[in-house]
Amino acid sequence: MSILKFKAGARGTSGKNASYITRESACESISFHNLEELETENQYENRVNALSYAHNREEEEIKGRTHYRVVLSWEGKEETNRAKEMTHDFLQERFKDSRAIVAVHQDTDQTHAHVWIDARNIDDRKLHSPKNHLNELSQSWQKQYDREYNTNYEREFSAKREETRQYKEAKHKGLEAEAPSRAKMTSEKWREKDERDAGVKTNGIDKEGVGRNQRFVTEREQISEKSERGITEATRQINRTESEARGLHQDVERLAGKSKEVKDRGELDR
Repeated sequence: MSILKFKAGARGTSGKNASYITRESACESISFHNLEELETENQYENRVNALSYAHNREEEEIKGRTHYRVVLSWEGKEETNRAKEMTHDFLQERFKDSRAIVAVHQDTDQTHAHVWIDARNIDDRKLHSPKNHLNELSQSWQKQYDREYNTNYEREFSAKREETRQYKEAKHKGLEAEAPSRAKMTSEKWREKDERDAGVKTNGIDKEGVGRNQRFVTEREQISEKSERGITEATRQINRTESEARGLHQDVERLAGKSKEVKDRGELDR
């Protein structure tokens, strides 16, 4: 199933996000939407240009939001160029007047594209993100995915949403209505499903093999353990990102210095 994620980028994280999504260890392709002047044939130069632009926007937009983040995911592996083309088609449909940086990743079992979107459009107006923006974007991506791969995900999700909407409307009016299949599940069934999906085990034994005196890992313990792992990994990533950012900043300064030397030399020759 294809997945779309959308969120507003926190203030002061524009450069860090651009650095993260374009990191060499994961990124296969860097391209631009409505920023064609930044695009070159060289991947390294594209990364330098992307980081410079994202950092500059962070300095220019002192008080307001600088960017939004989108992630488009495929069911499995897709060829990098096709994933890039599909991402740009999506941006042309949903963010026609926005400036964006597109980074296609192949570092997991599913091809996915990270998109850094400027909070200001090409007309310098702020990008409007309504309350139901995520649902609208998800439906657009599902429709595009269905067209590309002849699937019916968007239709299936629409049917489920309509079933849930009718059920809630009937309950609100005090009418009897048959609950959707997911709504019929008791809290115990939901807990069991969540544990199955999370692969919860106790003492190395799956749920089916747990005896009366063997308890499950509690939800609090699971969250604590995941949080610790997440904090550790986040700290490592931040350190790597800061190191890469420092290196790229130095590269940008060197390139600027060389450009100035060439310009000065040209003026002397004249």
